Amino acid sequence: TVPGLTAYFTRLFEQQFASANAQTADQLVLPPISSMAPFLGTTTDEILRCLRALKKQGYDFCASGKFGLVTIWPT
Repeated sequence: TVPGLTAYFTRLFEQQFASANAQTADQLVLPPISSMAPFLGTTTDEILRCLRALKKQGYDFCASGKFGLVTIWPT
């Protein structure tokens, strides 16, 4: 579901922020949406809905289509 995936991506970002140095802590780079979907047991559309929901929590994202890397950062 979107809330579950949104929480998952938020936790990933927070974990990276806590363990990364100042140069890399400002963004989270993830595999392509097409690769994440089967790994997370969901669809590419569900992941896109989740990423859009992150905007309401103070994050933004950039994805180069379904086959490009996904970058998430706080706004």
